[in-house]
Amino acid sequence: MHYLFRLLPPRDTFPSDMTPTEAEAMQAHMAYWTRLMGEGRVSGFGPVAGDEGVYGLAVFEAPDDTAAEAVIAADPVLAKSLGFGSVLHRFIGWNQPARA
Repeated sequence: MHYLFRLLPPRDTFPSDMTPTEAEAMQAHMAYWTRLMGEGRVSGFGPVAGDEGVYGLAVFEAPDDTAAEAVIAADPVLAKSLGFGSVLHRFIGWNQPARA
């Protein structure tokens, strides 16, 4: 199954006022999602500049909701309880080009 993950910032002014602790966690966050992408589990991820501010977005695969929730719980910025939030949605349909 495919999932849409949205990482919510700890405050409206993030990332322009990121603390050193948050910067360290964000580096670990990037390494985490880059590793998952290298494993073929992530279709794409990155920051988004929306009307409501900057947030993170990822599309990834997991066998079920429990496994998807575990992927999110292991994200370093969420695991460190730094005030980030998250939203997770399961796609009810998914289309992509065939893999070679």
